[in-house]
Amino acid sequence: MNHSIKMCGPSITQHEKNIILKMMDDGWDSYQYVEEFEERFAKWHDRRFCLMTPCCTHAIHLGLIALGINIGDEVIVPETTWTGSVAPITYTGARPVFCDVEKDNWCLSSDTINTQITSKTKAVIAVDIYGFMPDYMKLEKLCAENNIVIIEDAAEALGSSLRGIRAGKFGLFSVHSFHRTKTITTGEGGALLTDDENFYKRCKFLRDHGRSAEQPYLILEATTKYMPSNLMGAMACAQLDRINELISIKQAIRDRYLSNFEGQDFDFTLTSDNTNFVNGCWATTLVIENEAFNSSSTIKNLAFKGIPLRPFFRPLSSMPAYTNYKNKSNNSNSDWLFKKGITLPSHYELDNNTIDYISDHLLKEIVS
Repeated sequence: MNHSIKMCGPSITQHEKNIILKMMDDGWDSYQYVEEFEERFAKWHDRRFCLMTPCCTHAIHLGLIALGINIGDEVIVPETTWTGSVAPITYTGARPVFCDVEKDNWCLSSDTINTQITSKTKAVIAVDIYGFMPDYMKLEKLCAENNIVIIEDAAEALGSSLRGIRAGKFGLFSVHSFHRTKTITTGEGGALLTDDENFYKRCKFLRDHGRSAEQPYLILEATTKYMPSNLMGAMACAQLDRINELISIKQAIRDRYLSNFEGQDFDFTLTSDNTNFVNGCWATTLVIENEAFNSSSTIKNLAFKGIPLRPFFRPLSSMPAYTNYKNKSNNSNSDWLFKKGITLPSHYELDNNTIDYISDHLLKEIVS
């Protein structure tokens, strides 16, 4: 290749630049763009309410505070996820309880969480990992039977849908990420979505220093400040204008990889679709089921050829920050996925020739 391959990154056009410039001229004294985005993003998800936040981690923390999650409580989480899904639990003093994920869709299930439910369990954070989604209908039934709240972390699943329902519609509340690597971006950024009006009002109050609605300089509770800027709101509105285009580009990248791997002499799972599910394909990820395949050595070998690859998410309880929370459960699927999975370059600027170049070199690693 005669150019460097980018792992990930946003698609920025003149449209975004024009809206940002307009905001720069006349948008500093309001939250006009934030409020416009919140209304439109909620509607896109068939949700009643949306709140923007500076990042997705803040959105989760805000929701946990509004739920009253506290010291002594437990929240069930998947081993396979990023720390942003789990760290907010520790901020509250509650305990994250790690569960294994399913081998085929990489998400929590009723079976994986059922044995971890105790009298202290207050919530489950189900993560739509790499755009895949758990069976929320079964999760909702199990959690309702045990009086447990479901939280959907849809940070990696913008554009995914399960039985025609978009990721971000499930749970008491759901969250999205607008990190610089995500499908739509504000640089950093996040959003909380819910249909519960009282919960929404509580989150909105907690988001901005616990101010009185009648007297904005009267503080009723000492709370966080998780307000986004109008600059972020402007960028979010501009990217939302292009959301269908952006999702289509991501899916086309996945489709090109898939066509290159289909028919090859090895078993694999890729961020693909099925009869009931559509993947938004934030980052095309591949799990190779060959016994001899080692993701770590493959990542190192292809780096020498100018091909950046990311490892699959490492089980969180294996990391120093979370070893104190490790339980005695057998989380073998999460361990196996880490060893067999890799995330492929998925930047918007990738062309078919570059995807073919990556695929060819990867195939040589897999079948050698």
